[in-house]
Amino acid sequence: MPNSLWYNPGSMRVLIFCQGCSGHHLNHARLAIGAFRSEGHQVSLAVVPAWLKTSEYREHIGPLEGQFDPMRWDPELRANGKADWPSVLLGISHLSRSSTVDHLYFPTLDGINAMMGLDRLRFRRAIPIEKTSEAVLLRASKFYPEINALKWATSRGNWWCSGVSPINSFSFMDPVVYGWINANPQRSRRWQVIADPVEVTADISKAQARRHLGIPEDGRYIIALGYLDQRKGADLLARSFLQAKLGPKDRLALIGPQEKGLADLIRNECASQINSGRIIIINRFMTNEEFSWGFSAADVVAATYPRHIGAASMGIRAAAAKRPSIGSTFGWIGRTIKQFDLGWTCEATNIDATARELTNSIENAQGWSYSDRVAAYVRYNSVQNYQAGAVRFTRQLRGLPPHPDQITWNQLEAQTARG
Repeated sequence: MPNSLWYNPGSMRVLIFCQGCSGHHLNHARLAIGAFRSEGHQVSLAVVPAWLKTSEYREHIGPLEGQFDPMRWDPELRANGKADWPSVLLGISHLSRSSTVDHLYFPTLDGINAMMGLDRLRFRRAIPIEKTSEAVLLRASKFYPEINALKWATSRGNWWCSGVSPINSFSFMDPVVYGWINANPQRSRRWQVIADPVEVTADISKAQARRHLGIPEDGRYIIALGYLDQRKGADLLARSFLQAKLGPKDRLALIGPQEKGLADLIRNECASQINSGRIIIINRFMTNEEFSWGFSAADVVAATYPRHIGAASMGIRAAAAKRPSIGSTFGWIGRTIKQFDLGWTCEATNIDATARELTNSIENAQGWSYSDRVAAYVRYNSVQNYQAGAVRFTRQLRGLPPHPDQITWNQLEAQTARG
């Protein structure tokens, strides 16, 4: 039975709060709106007026207007469209005190959760004690001692601060925390693992997908998708492609908005390959449909992020499109590719090694199979499973069992264990 202070057997008034509009923020908010509405809850969404003009808002949230109540907050925004943490805390504090809010859901709260913990140590609560709240975290840096000592020490401090934050329940997308949770059953009351939601793409041929994207239909493609920057190693990937032993119709496509200056850097270093059509750059926001075409167009999907901490959905999206991926050996990406047979790994900071593995992956892509293990992993990361996980805590507060559609990480590992 949940704590009597919070026990609420009926429908709840749920506020979904995003700290940014780019990347996964509003996409996950879109899915959360559907999840809570399906449970009979009244849903509100914290909306920054500046977001209304963005492609992300129009794509993800625009079609849902009328299905939620907008709650305005108007912070100062940085160049990337995110508010700084004092503005976020102020927005949370203001909106959470509304009489129309019972429960808060944060599709991601990385970084801000630690600031909320610090605030609580100063005897201030961003969220009133009578309101319940839950948050998804993408990263768990504390469990990555391979990162430099300063970052690791900082991450341990952030982890401790998160522990004293007013958030009642946390869900991690990186299952690296699963062993830690499992070691102490009491932890599972507050800490969980949640799916990284990926929608199954339309089953179209490579040629059709390439035609939709306006790129040459012949040859073989290695494709990197999403927001591309140097942190994700897009420049290293391009340099590795130049050294790989590939044919004249083997191409690299970089599809999605790119960090300022990155496209110029790649154009300067790879001018001849771009002019010949072997490297293709589509530097703009992609709709969900266009994004799905990118995966279907690929022979191999690249997620060669050198030192990426936390979940990265490109490998999952590739598997959902029945395409293999090549990713960094480091962290979540490397573990997941190996555990679920999603493709190949490389030491992404080593140009020569990555070049060899790019050649290996493209030569063996046709022999890669969409196995039962891959299919189970895709099912775990389905929209339905994310939504089932998103309503787990509110169901607990209402005295209800977990959603019947929920697949836990424990169940996935048992299903895909190697004999």
